[in-house]
Amino acid sequence: MASSTSWQTANGATAPSDTSSFTITAPPETDIWRRSDTDDVFTAPTLYRTLPSTTFKSLTVTIFAPWKTQYDQGGLILAFPSPSSTETETKGMKWIKAGIEYFSNACVLGVVGTDRYSDWSISPMKQEFHQKAKFKVVREGETVWVYAKQEGTEELQAVREVKWAFMEGRLEGSVWVGVYAAKPKKDEGIGGEEQEGQKGIEVTFSDLELELEE
Repeated sequence: MASSTSWQTANGATAPSDTSSFTITAPPETDIWRRSDTDDVFTAPTLYRTLPSTTFKSLTVTIFAPWKTQYDQGGLILAFPSPSSTETETKGMKWIKAGIEYFSNACVLGVVGTDRYSDWSISPMKQEFHQKAKFKVVREGETVWVYAKQEGTEELQAVREVKWAFMEGRLEGSVWVGVYAAKPKKDEGIGGEEQEGQKGIEVTFSDLELELEE
């Protein structure tokens, strides 16, 4: 897979003219999740760059949205294509995503690591500042550290370490680095019925910063 010095898009995302502030709108029934070998979903609108893994150092962004429906989400993503895959092929990728997710009527800080299947860890958010947070993913050798800072707090805090991220030869390959938005479920109206005219969830990203090794 070739590296790219410009931002690319997948699954309907639009490339922004300015990465200091932009939006991605995710239609209903979009997600990045692997429940099994036959339930491997990578349909979320995504903005990314393809880099040699050894050049990636960190990626930082602030995320905001009017989260309202179960599993509405947006955040950072690192994805590791198979060396034999095409430029845009996502089947069987290993990946890490970190962001805000709406779960059980509250926003949480969520991190998903997907090797063979997806796992999910969550941290609570203070509800007075529940719509906005800053995330940073940092490569330290073969390991990735995920940091987060909720609006209203002072410093980034470590929320997860992913030891396997760049193991098994992935430092010799390429990595997608970027941001995504997803809306796995449709909006529900009164009584839990699905609403007509679904518009999706619009997620705002600001201060996107990609740092490369010198």
